[in-house]
Amino acid sequence: MQNLMPRTLAPKRSIAELPSQLISQIAAGEVIERPASVVKELVENAIDAGAGEIDVKLDGGGLKRIVVTDNGSGIPKDELALALRRHATSKIRDLLELERVGSLGFRGEALASIDAVAEMSIRSRTPEADSAWEISDGEVHPAAGVVGTRVEVLDLFYKTPARRKFMKSDATETAHVTEYLERLALANPDIGFTLSANGRNVLKLPAATNVVDRIEALMPRAFKGQHREVAAEEDGMTIRGLAGIPAIARSRADGQYFFVNGRYVRDKTLMHAVKAAYQDVLHGQSQPVFCLYLTLDPTAVDVNVHPAKLEVRFRESSRVHQFVMHAVKAALAPPTASLLNGEETEAALPAQKRQEAARPVQSSAPSVFSSGSLGSTPAFTAPLRPVFKPESCPDVSTAMRLFGADVDTARAAAQGRVPEGRFSGRKDGNWLKSEKVPPAEPESGRLDLQGGSFLKETNEATSLGPIDVPPPETAEGMSFEEIAEAVPSASDKTSACVAATPASEACKPATLPPGTLGRAIAQIGGIYILAENERGLVVVDMHAAAERITYERLKREMDARGIAVQQVLIPQVFRVNPLLFSVFEENRELLSTLGLELTGAGDCAVAVRALPMLCKDMPSQTVETMVKCLLEDLQNFGETSVIEELRNRLLATVACHGSVRAHRRLTLPEMDRLLRDMEETERADQCNHGRPTWRQMTLTDLDKLFMRGK
Repeated sequence: MQNLMPRTLAPKRSIAELPSQLISQIAAGEVIERPASVVKELVENAIDAGAGEIDVKLDGGGLKRIVVTDNGSGIPKDELALALRRHATSKIRDLLELERVGSLGFRGEALASIDAVAEMSIRSRTPEADSAWEISDGEVHPAAGVVGTRVEVLDLFYKTPARRKFMKSDATETAHVTEYLERLALANPDIGFTLSANGRNVLKLPAATNVVDRIEALMPRAFKGQHREVAAEEDGMTIRGLAGIPAIARSRADGQYFFVNGRYVRDKTLMHAVKAAYQDVLHGQSQPVFCLYLTLDPTAVDVNVHPAKLEVRFRESSRVHQFVMHAVKAALAPPTASLLNGEETEAALPAQKRQEAARPVQSSAPSVFSSGSLGSTPAFTAPLRPVFKPESCPDVSTAMRLFGADVDTARAAAQGRVPEGRFSGRKDGNWLKSEKVPPAEPESGRLDLQGGSFLKETNEATSLGPIDVPPPETAEGMSFEEIAEAVPSASDKTSACVAATPASEACKPATLPPGTLGRAIAQIGGIYILAENERGLVVVDMHAAAERITYERLKREMDARGIAVQQVLIPQVFRVNPLLFSVFEENRELLSTLGLELTGAGDCAVAVRALPMLCKDMPSQTVETMVKCLLEDLQNFGETSVIEELRNRLLATVACHGSVRAHRRLTLPEMDRLLRDMEETERADQCNHGRPTWRQMTLTDLDKLFMRGK
């Protein structure tokens, strides 16, 4: 086939050194992409100079004029000309300082790059100087000015007209400048920022003493009061910040901010860790909202990856990934009652009390929360590995066996009746009973959500009994879509449920401790439970809530048992690329703990000799895809959740169809038991599919609905 576009060879020339001006213009192409890049570099210099107030003015979207003024330490007269040279900086002197750099700028390229593509003047005064000095057109002369620095940039890209043609409208360029400035403001709440465009005020942020106030002022409106505090410390790493609750997730990734040592970064390892933490509570393709600040030893992270300094490399990326993921997951996990205890502190109390509530734990590492220097990350979707989707779902009998457990065990697990320590897992797929333990009844005061028996004490006449799980020979080959028929719901057991407690006794007011979902007062439409607590009215989706409770219980039981493994009759062999093969060889022991027995089978070939029981019925192509996704995770993030995701998907389906269904009428004691279990269950605010399980309406909300006090 002929080439569509024949290659044109450049005329042969001798090697020659490029002119200094051309070198600067080439380098400027990496540093200065648009007016927002100029503002970013100049404002970062102002922050490094210790400025407390920074003012930015734009004309024509920044293409005509940019003025950045600060009250920092200034530049001495004899250093003004040197500041415009390439690779001239006051930030570092040797390699050791480069490896431990803590300033935002250090490459010494920004001012030289700006000067190479625009007209620029700098006026500056140090505290020791009697007057200010200004450099323009290469000449230094005295000028009037206060302590600090004023940089004016005119006619951006006039020296490189081709670059100017790629600029957008004035409004678009101003929006990019605003976005950059908001990131820097989130990282530095103790600094005041102002931005005006064409004489119109766009942004005005006075210096803040409350970090939470600065974050809430710049994050999406729904974020205010609807977040959890993230605070963790481990082996020299500290993470602080706010993670939005899943209910305020967005369709776009425009509320995601991550800072490393006070610097805003876009890193796929960090973004993947956060999204992995949200995976079990988000609905569909929703994007979480968060503002997080990671502090670690500067020698453990390389910020000298790109001139824009938006990318970083971690020395131990897998350890950072695990630390961030577990910290965010722990922040999202507290029971519902914990959220109620802290909700007033975040949303309703005065700023001073909010500041105290957000105060982090004591840490020996520098904490951006305690020092008032925070950070946030911009809207950006991190590149993630391809989502593993099996070609065909395992059948119901596989789901009921749950990693090799027998059917009786699966039935007991679905009903929450398997006591801890009853089983010990072995890799041959057999489950050994360590001791004979009679089937345990639900704990006193706990709901048997799957069995349909919700009363703490119920007589035989009103008990609904356990769900009848079909045996494997009956369920073999059934799809999950048919599980609703295979596992009858509680509503199929009875047409109505009559309360065993007299109405007069059931309606007695119950005194509950603060920070609970309150006491049940009614059921609406057979779907929603109404409860009253000290803050007002609580509305609960009873099926969604019961589903989450069952799901978390099943996960705990499976985690306690381990993974059952089944040998493959004929090993499956497939090739991987050399990089993934090296990952396989380095992680053989880890792979075996996931239930995968893999061996080398020649040049870059892998043989699958054993699989988790969960995957025994997978098509060969699906097994190959799963193993490759798993190896890619290990390569990129140092850990993988492919097996866990598959297991959770099965458990979520069992929990969904084994929990109380809609239109099942409950008694008040049954409703109260459900509320109490919600308060004790992790991630009870969302069901297995990411939908909310409850909503709070305060008395103030109700007053507004009925216009009381107006």
